[in-house]
This record gives sequence, structure tokens and C-alpha cells, in this order.
Amino acid sequence: MAKAQKAPGTAQGSSIGGDLDIWKASQGQVAEGDYVDYTLPSWDRSHGLDIELSLEDDGDVELFISPQSAHQRAKPREDEHVLGDFSNNTTKRIVIESSNVELEGAEALLLSVYCRGSLAEPSHGPRTYSLRVKSLEKGASNGSSSNPVPIEEDTEMHGSDEEECKNCHQWVPKRTMMLHENFCLRNNISCPHCNNVFQKKSQEWQNHWHCPYDSTHGNSPESKTKHDSVFHESRQCPNCLYEATNLRDLATHRTSVCPGKIILCQFCHLEVPQEGDPFDPSPESLISGLTAHELADGARTTECHLCSKIVRLRDMSTHLKHHELEKNNRFKPDICRNINCGRTLDGVGKNGEVGAGSRMGQGPGNDLGLCSICFGPLYVSMHDPLGKAMKRRVERRYLSQLITGCGKRWCTNLYCKTARAKEAKVPQVALMAKDVLPQIQPLIAQMDDKTEPMYFCVDEGNQKRRNLAEMLAMEAGGWELEWCIAACEAEGANIDKVRTWLSNWAPRKA
Repeated sequence: MAKAQKAPGTAQGSSIGGDLDIWKASQGQVAEGDYVDYTLPSWDRSHGLDIELSLEDDGDVELFISPQSAHQRAKPREDEHVLGDFSNNTTKRIVIESSNVELEGAEALLLSVYCRGSLAEPSHGPRTYSLRVKSLEKGASNGSSSNPVPIEEDTEMHGSDEEECKNCHQWVPKRTMMLHENFCLRNNISCPHCNNVFQKKSQEWQNHWHCPYDSTHGNSPESKTKHDSVFHESRQCPNCLYEATNLRDLATHRTSVCPGKIILCQFCHLEVPQEGDPFDPSPESLISGLTAHELADGARTTECHLCSKIVRLRDMSTHLKHHELEKNNRFKPDICRNINCGRTLDGVGKNGEVGAGSRMGQGPGNDLGLCSICFGPLYVSMHDPLGKAMKRRVERRYLSQLITGCGKRWCTNLYCKTARAKEAKVPQVALMAKDVLPQIQPLIAQMDDKTEPMYFCVDEGNQKRRNLAEMLAMEAGGWELEWCIAACEAEGANIDKVRTWLSNWAPRKA
């Protein structure tokens, strides 16, 4: 029955926790020995975070923080956290700068509120608190309420008739100094270490203490017991042989090199211990930045989706970087001189191989700069060293296109009667050879210049590939036309496959 009354979410139990809103504070309570876990799912990463825990009394409540990332999965606890505040202050503040290396790769921020309690005293019920997270403006002070920036107390101007009491350090009028000192020395005492003033018969003075190892001090036996337990008591790591000098040292160990630290393996995608020897890490682990588990799991092999080679998982990122380097240094493929054609001269393979056709004996086979398909209708097996017969065949091809047309509804050739009639949308006057020869002669004259285009009709699939390639080449930050034509030749007129081919094998525009 008592356990049910102290269950999370009940009046005598701890709050349930949940997601934090950076715009408003979260109120809650925590029972002795319990943790209340919160998650900050998102914030402006360009700004730091100011996290403040406010208590209504002097309850022994602590704040722990850990970023949630691939190498940090456990909820923050007193012996396993990245940032924490063990102080006895009623207001605890932790400032995290945006440049903090612990936030690198963090998916969210995990926060835990913990009430330590005291075994020597009966329970005082759950402690109430207010947890607030706000964005830290750039240029804000690095001081915090737990470690405030010191300010000289003597900056205040005092009158010439005032004097400082050497016992309580208060400023009193000179005329009443003797009366004040008689009363003050009889009732008050100043600590020689911290200069705090107490009443001689007070319980605070009787319990006042200073740590002999650091500058910490307090006014109760519980605070001294807690300080010694946290900072001056050795702790054994539950996952390895490491013995920490104190609780903070153990928390640092368990969130860094401890073999039992839970990580999200980038190869098996499971939350597993990172493993390894914290006292003697392997050189391979230090060089690669991988944990011992990831080194072992990354030894499995897989096939590269680009070149089909068998590569170890842990070497895949380096292997892909080699592909990226090779991609950026590739030369553009030569494309067919026919302005309506969507093919390269030497052929392209699906694995990004440029010149695959020529290596298999399926090259263009001509000096005009046309692909083998466009050159096919012009081929004749005759001796023509000066190219005069070739010019006559090209001339006849142009004459046939302009006088008769190809009759294909998809044709967009500027030098084809069918395409011109479709563009004009009115009946065209029949042309004779004498009418079209003036249009053809400039094309024949520049036939030997491979930088000038030629205009031949092509099949429907080829026309679609050319249109798609020209559309992709017009995109800002995309690829050159030559690469777009190569991608369409390899993958057809499927825009998704073409984009994938370009992303894998073609360098983007400079």
C-alpha cells in the first residue's frame, strides 16, 4: 500500500517527467532516492542553453545532464552523467555553450532531477522544484549562480563618519562603534576561513565545517557527509576494474571509456556496450575513432552499391570518399553532334562507366562526330578519302527532311517538314529543292567543324531522353548537359533513376 502511494504520478510520489518546453518552466516533485527524467528534443543549435533548477527549500536535490547521441544513450544518473551539479544551493544553474563538444551529434538533451535524501533522518516527503531551460544569447556571461562572478564588496561609498567592524565586517557609525563591538564580540563570531559570521550559540556555528582538501564548506553534518561521499570516497566501476577517486570521476569514466557504456552501433543499429579495454585501447580504435564493438561488427563485408566491390562495413565510408574524389575529377563524355540525339559517342554503362561501347567495339565509327545510330543511314561501304560522297549523302538527308518530312508526330527537328508543320499549325506550302538548298548549304559548309551541330530526325525514345537531359541541365546547381545525356542513355527516360545515376557518377556544376 505504501509503495502504491509513492508511485510516480501520485501525491507522495515523484513526477513522471517528459519533454521540456524551452519557452516555459516545468513544475514537479521528486521523492527521496528517485529520479525524474526529462528530454529536451530540440533547440536553436546556434545558441547555448541556460538550464536552471529552483528549489522551494534546502532539499538535497541534484541536477544531471547528458546529450543523447550515437555514443551516449544512457539516462543521466549520479554515477553516469556528462554535466552535473552536486551543490547544496537552492538554485542550480548549468550553462552549456553552443560550441561545447559534448553537443556534437546530439539528437536531444537528457536531464534528470535526483533527490539524494538522508538515511540518518526520516523522510520529509517529496521535494518540489521548478526546471527551466532557455536559449543563451550570444555574448552572454559565462558566470552562473552556483559560481557567480566575484564583485568587490568595497565599491560602495561609505561616509566619513562610518567605520567597519573587524568582527562582523559591517559598517556602523563611529559614535556607536564601541557599543556595537561590545555586543558583536560577545554574541557573534567570524569564521577565519570563509569570513562568514555566525551567532556563537547557534546550531549553524556548531555544525560549521571546512573541507581540508578543497574550499568547500557547509553548516550541517548532512552536507559534510554528502560532500565526503561525492568528492572524497573512492568508487568501483560496476562494468570494469576501474576504481574512481570520487563520484564525478566515476561519472566521467562511465560516459567516456568504460566498456559498459551503451552506444548505438552504426553497423548493427542496436544499443550495445561499446566494449574494449579502457586501460589499453587498440591503436586501430584510436586511429579510426570507432569503439571496440564497432571495430568487430564493422569487419563484416557488404557490396558497394556503386562499383559492386566487396568492402568491409567499417571501410565503406572511406571507400565512398574515393568514389566522390574520382567523380569530381572525371572528364565530360563526348556527345553526339546531332542536336536532337540523346546519346554519347562512346557509350555509357549503368555503373558509371564512360566509353563502354567503344571498348566493346561499338564506337561511333565515323569522323563526323555522330553516334553510331545517327551515322547508320549515312554509311556506305565505298572509298571516299576526300569526303565528297559523304557531303552529298548528308545533303540528300537534309533535302529529304525539309521536302518530305519524317512523318513522326514526336519530331522536334528544326530542319524537318513534319516538325515545322506542327509548330506552324497551318498547312505548309510544298517546297522544292531550289527553295531549301539555300538553307542547307551553310550546314554542309560547316560539316567538317565538329563544334557545329547537325540536325537529323531521331526515334521517339531518343527524343524523350534528349528533352529530359536538357531539362535537367537547366536546373541551378545541377549537372552539365553532357552528363545529363550520359545518365539518360544509361537509365532511359526515368527521371528518378537518372537523378540517382547523376548523384552517383557525375560531378556537379562548379
